[in-house]
Amino acid sequence: MLTSDRKYSPEVIRRYRELDGRGEFKRKIQQRSPVAPNYDEVLLECGHRGEYDVRLLDRMFPAASSTLNCNQCASDWLEAAQGAEGKQA
Repeated sequence: MLTSDRKYSPEVIRRYRELDGRGEFKRKIQQRSPVAPNYDEVLLECGHRGEYDVRLLDRMFPAASSTLNCNQCASDWLEAAQGAEGKQA
């Protein structure tokens, strides 16, 4: 990837990795609903939804009180952080 193709600055990426490492984007699973033979829709406590492979969910997250990283919360944070950095420049 070329530097000019980067969407996020190195500082934003470093901060994201730090937050992600501390589990800041983990959200409790509120509900699982079958949507296809091998996929469930998962509703997270933040209100975001995603479709996940049942085999992955059952193997990695067997407990009903399990958590998943919310990709939408992480993306929202990245966009806001990059925007705030751009305004400071």
